[in-house]
Amino acid sequence: MSKPPDHQVFKVTRTSDATIAELGCLRIIMREPQGAPSYWIDANGELWKDIGRVSVADTGLIEIWPYEGVSDDDCNDLRGAGCEAWRNGPCETNLWSRHEDGEGGYWDCCLSVEVKMILAAEGSNHEHAPLVADLEPAA
Repeated sequence: MSKPPDHQVFKVTRTSDATIAELGCLRIIMREPQGAPSYWIDANGELWKDIGRVSVADTGLIEIWPYEGVSDDDCNDLRGAGCEAWRNGPCETNLWSRHEDGEGGYWDCCLSVEVKMILAAEGSNHEHAPLVADLEPAA
């Protein structure tokens, strides 16, 4: 029996930059990358990568803050999370954090993606192949 996750898992619809531009009235803005991604292991032993943050101001402005060096797919996942925040709104039940600053309040969350592990095939007779993180999409 596996332990319950220590985070909320949900499906994100990958959303392109062009789609966000077409939906400009939603007030979803992609900011310049800053900070570095980090990795963590959940209660079930699965490896995850933090790819960025999404914040929702009390004014309705949604800002997407990718970490430096994340992939285009990761950015599309962040945009999808921004659209999800617009559709459903942030709340503590969905593990968003509430903050107050000098300009009013906002909600904030960190988005992580599961790191898929694949077996690396080698032309030898090794009993077990090493595990390799599949961090970039296949070409």
